[in-house]
Amino acid sequence: MNEQEILERLYDLALAIYEHDKSFFPDMPDRYYQNCQTIVSSQEQNKAVLAVLITLFVKKLHAPEQDIRQHQAQLKDGFSGRGLDSRVVTPFLREQRFPYMQSGSGWLTRSLEQARPYALDYTGRIRPASVKTAFLNLIDGVQCHSLSAEDVLIGILIGLVAFRDQNTNLVLSRPVHLSVSQVVDRISRHHRS
Repeated sequence: MNEQEILERLYDLALAIYEHDKSFFPDMPDRYYQNCQTIVSSQEQNKAVLAVLITLFVKKLHAPEQDIRQHQAQLKDGFSGRGLDSRVVTPFLREQRFPYMQSGSGWLTRSLEQARPYALDYTGRIRPASVKTAFLNLIDGVQCHSLSAEDVLIGILIGLVAFRDQNTNLVLSRPVHLSVSQVVDRISRHHRS
């Protein structure tokens, strides 16, 4: 399965889970659950952090042997996170119409583009500090402590779907060209909630 197919499969799974039980969240230690909540709740101010995390976890699922902390090809045993984001992740997030994910790549943010591994001592100036801590803890949990990248990614996607569905008017109020089927879908989801 390629990265696009992984992301689509997990998104479909997140949608199905959310439709069945809107309060469900994958089972994980409370610390990581809180980290996921911090990331999703700060998406408006920190969309770059969200895009980078999704990219890293998709990469981990596609290539389990890859150390996702090594997010640049110039790092030892690294990979091009920015390339994966621009090729797969950001277009996917736009296509799904997540309200704050309509702009460019998260990898262009200076606080995230440093040529240093995303280890717990990463020096990038991610603000607020709670988002930086959540970001690094999730990466560390997946890379070093057997936290499931799939569970974290499903949890983040469920959080994004819930936010989008609760704030559908954000998407409809923007000057975007939506197809009739997209408008009908948003209206029907709004009336179901």
